[in-house]
Amino acid sequence: MKNMTKIKYAFIFMFLTSLLCAQNQHVETEISSPRVFDLSVIRVYPDSFPQVSVIFQAKNNLGKPLWLLSKEELRINENNKECQVIRLKDISKNKPLNIAMVLDHSGSMVDNPLQMPDTVETYQDLYFENLLPEGYVMPIDYAKKALFDFCNTNEAGEDSLLFVGFSSFVDPILPLTADFRSVQELLKDINPVGSTAFFDALYYSIDSLRRHTSQPVIIALTDGADNRSVHNVNEIVNYAVDNNVAIYIIGLGKAESKTLQYISEKTKGFYYYTNDPGSLSEIYLNIKKQIRSIYQVDYLSNATYSEMGTEGATLRNIEFVFKNDTLSFSPNSTEYTLPPEAVKYVKEQDEIRKAKIAEEQKEEILLYSSIGGAILLGTFTFILIRKRRKGLPEIKKAFPNPFTDVLNVEYSIPLNTAKGVLTITDMNGLTIYRQDIALLTSTSEFNLSELKSGTYLLQIETESDKSNTLKVIKK
Repeated sequence: MKNMTKIKYAFIFMFLTSLLCAQNQHVETEISSPRVFDLSVIRVYPDSFPQVSVIFQAKNNLGKPLWLLSKEELRINENNKECQVIRLKDISKNKPLNIAMVLDHSGSMVDNPLQMPDTVETYQDLYFENLLPEGYVMPIDYAKKALFDFCNTNEAGEDSLLFVGFSSFVDPILPLTADFRSVQELLKDINPVGSTAFFDALYYSIDSLRRHTSQPVIIALTDGADNRSVHNVNEIVNYAVDNNVAIYIIGLGKAESKTLQYISEKTKGFYYYTNDPGSLSEIYLNIKKQIRSIYQVDYLSNATYSEMGTEGATLRNIEFVFKNDTLSFSPNSTEYTLPPEAVKYVKEQDEIRKAKIAEEQKEEILLYSSIGGAILLGTFTFILIRKRRKGLPEIKKAFPNPFTDVLNVEYSIPLNTAKGVLTITDMNGLTIYRQDIALLTSTSEFNLSELKSGTYLLQIETESDKSNTLKVIKK
């Protein structure tokens, strides 16, 4: 009896140990992910130059997004020179999206390869004769459930949904709506039939989304090769890129993965493939998280006019680098071209810089040539030269102007200045803001969210001088 008890407890111990190991293995699979992130630059905005804004997304090769990225972790190099990062923010976290859900309900959505014998090619005839085996679940049923679950996660109606079904032709499109229950009602009556016009469904989805202002996204499911569309792959990609529409595609069963992956990569989306229709709900919810991980980084360009000596040199290369060694981006760069007004600004700044250097060199020559005279004439000449070298503080530029909350001020302060203060006065001459400024940098950021909308004057004060005034407008 005692031996039986020992065997019994030994068996329980082995069972619990194996169960625990299995659980640990499952958890490890869930949390482990490659440390290399694919960086997708959605758009570069140099219109507030020298401030440049980049919209991007980062995800690993499993499609899992990069979360909680901070400004301190990121370095931006432009043309191999490090730039000052002003801010980094997740712009999709609380921003409404317009999402087109594209659903394949062609006849092949009857066939579930995990429940069909290897010797059987299709169950479509059985379906249309209402003779499917008991307990058999079609991929279309899994897909409809996945879309039901997706609709149920629309917290507080934050997004709007456009539903596009297709088989031999594209179904009448359900207009964009924030009431996801109407989509769920429509799904109840969708059944598999006909051929596959997948490209046409994508084209009409892009055409519908581009008419609205919110960020557009397409999430599309298909299980086979397109055999009925009027439009082709290149038309889809070009139309999506021109209208900034990211396309996420789920390939199921006999889907043409190479073509579908090409579309997703070119449009800054992501491609998922599965042979298990039962995993569709998990994939849809993963995409839901992924489209909420879009960042905007703002930095100050370091472009100089001397770099633009040849035609085409206005092309700028942006490289993203993690400041720690545990993560990396691949690919990690993109390019943009300086607009004419930015080139003009860079040229003006270079001319100011060259004039300043020439003036300093002139003063150095004057200083050294005057040393002998200063011995005879006393210290008067030396003091006069030092005063001339000191110069005046100057506000060069404030941007963006008009601004909303944050204002960047580009300035210069003479050497040997002990203290600099930015003052802001209203149009009645009342000083309403004073802030010490850094003396070793040429650009500082000021959070002026507490200021009321209106027109203001900026000025820099030092211990002995005042700069020029610059007018700015707060929206």
